[in-house]
Amino acid sequence: METTPLLQRNNEPLSPSSPALPLLEQEDYLPGASKTFKGFKSLFWKEIVKLWNIAGPIALTLIWQYGTK
Repeated sequence: METTPLLQRNNEPLSPSSPALPLLEQEDYLPGASKTFKGFKSLFWKEIVKLWNIAGPIALTLIWQYGTK
């Protein structure tokens, strides 16, 4: 039985037999991105959006479970 890896790295090409998976590795932020206020604000907002993509559903689930008791 042929096994395929769950995650693909950026430097590994997809083989014809492996499913098309999104690349999960992202580049790090540039060191100069937070040296100006505008860069800091942009970086901060990107991280807040990532946080709420995870925490939002968790918070709503807790509120809805509390409301049904």
